[in-house]
Amino acid sequence: MAETHKSESSLVEQYLHIACFNKISDSIFRDMLDYEAKADPIEKKLIKRIRDQVEQGKVMLSCPD
Repeated sequence: MAETHKSESSLVEQYLHIACFNKISDSIFRDMLDYEAKADPIEKKLIKRIRDQVEQGKVMLSCPD
């Protein structure tokens, strides 16, 4: 159960970061998409919103330096 809470917290934290800076690292984005299959309904909504924003160009994918 603690692992589920940790992943939820991490997803919300990532979503807030993306909302503030309009960018996401490519590896975190791929991890998020991989996690989507086992995500709960609320997490799936967050992931879908992020995916949609990336597809629309509102959020940029970035590579680590």
